[in-house]
Amino acid sequence: MSRLKVVRWVGALCLGGALAILARGTARGEDALPPLPEPQASAGPSEAESQAHWAKGEVRYADRWVPVSQMYNNYLNVQKQLEPLLEEGKAARQKDYEIGRQISAVRSDQKIKRAPLYRQRSEDQARRAQLEKILSAQPPPPPRYQPEPTPPSSSSYGGSSGYSGGYGGNTGYQNAQQRYQQELNRVRAANNRLKQEYQKQVNDLNAAQAKAKTDLADLDKQLADITKQIDAIDKEADDKVAPLIEQRKAASDEINGLRSKTAALINQRTLIEKSLDSAPPEVLWRCGIARWEDAFYKVPDLEKKYADTEVEIAKVREDMKAAAEKAGREFPQDWRHPWQDRQDNLKALLDRIHASLAGKG
Repeated sequence: MSRLKVVRWVGALCLGGALAILARGTARGEDALPPLPEPQASAGPSEAESQAHWAKGEVRYADRWVPVSQMYNNYLNVQKQLEPLLEEGKAARQKDYEIGRQISAVRSDQKIKRAPLYRQRSEDQARRAQLEKILSAQPPPPPRYQPEPTPPSSSSYGGSSGYSGGYGGNTGYQNAQQRYQQELNRVRAANNRLKQEYQKQVNDLNAAQAKAKTDLADLDKQLADITKQIDAIDKEADDKVAPLIEQRKAASDEINGLRSKTAALINQRTLIEKSLDSAPPEVLWRCGIARWEDAFYKVPDLEKKYADTEVEIAKVREDMKAAAEKAGREFPQDWRHPWQDRQDNLKALLDRIHASLAGKG
């Protein structure tokens, strides 16, 4: 079997299966499409065959020729089933939206309640880091004391530290002693200052660490209390949201189920529309059916739609004209209703239909 024949056979098989579903699920009474036999590979009808069936008011559906009236009734059946499904889908989506809005409201309230607690916790955690830094601080290193000077030696000045018998030598030694004592006093005073400063630093650190230890304990209690408050807020919100999440899951399942049913019906409608569109419009007109915009109608219904709309447009024109006269304004003669272009197109279609049925088209 050639590749082209295989493709055509598979396409015919899909159409045949869809027709069987349509015959079982959408058609009713004597207008129901009969079950079709397994479609066979076909190159499609010839022009002569199509013209012969069109003359009888039939259109091609899969591998069968079906009366236009029967196809239109099945089209209406599908439309009739679609309308409530589309409304149910709209209601289900609205329900899902409302549930989502309630969930968002709960989460927004939760966020508002937690905000000041989060700010306080952030401040406390920053303060805690400062306290830990104080507690981990090491005491300052001991000061580097200046070495005390070495006392002068009497031997360096010509004798013992007592009377040496030399006036000059004794005087030199005494001067050295004075200088030594002055330097010793200075060094000891400087070292004493270093010791006092060091001791003050140690004492200050010990006091700061003792206070930090107390403050840290209090801060940890406060942080624990904040955590409890946040947990309580979260639990309250989660308890409110839990049933809403279940409701939303059910709504989502409902939406998916309706979407699946709707898609199946839309697919059936598309197959019927393709079948009706496969014939020249004149074939449908002779059967009293016409396509207008994106749907099929009975011609009398289109005529009524046109006439009713003309009445509405005329009423609007008269009301606006009266209002203009009352206000002392001139009503524009070339005024057109927003629907007028659509009306003109519909009238052109009806004129073509009437001309065709009268044998003038």
